[in-house]
Amino acid sequence: MKQLWTFLGLGAALGVGAAALVDEDAALVRGEQHAIATELQISAIEQALEDFHAQHGRYPQTLDGLRPYFDSGAVPKDYWRRPFRYRMPGEHGPYDLWSYGRDGEPGGVGEDADIEAWSMERRYLARY
Repeated sequence: MKQLWTFLGLGAALGVGAAALVDEDAALVRGEQHAIATELQISAIEQALEDFHAQHGRYPQTLDGLRPYFDSGAVPKDYWRRPFRYRMPGEHGPYDLWSYGRDGEPGGVGEDADIEAWSMERRYLARY
């Protein structure tokens, strides 16, 4: 009988460990999906920035200048419903466009990491 309880206890411990691994993997996948959704919004804003530039010969001083380029009349926000950060002129190109990630603070790792337009291609290549 003691062996049965030991076996059941070991099985339960392994089950909890496996569930924790699956939950951790699911969290990583969700975090990756949130980053991808934010990158898609960055791409849409970059397209609007290029359209604005083609029409006006310059980039807007703020993202509010892009509202007419979106059907909703509003510039998209990041996955966490915060406005994107925008700097013009930029330090990494004619403009800089980024999100501070889940925590809304500079820096971070994982889902809290900044998502920057100027490093999206590098992140994409590393991902695939």
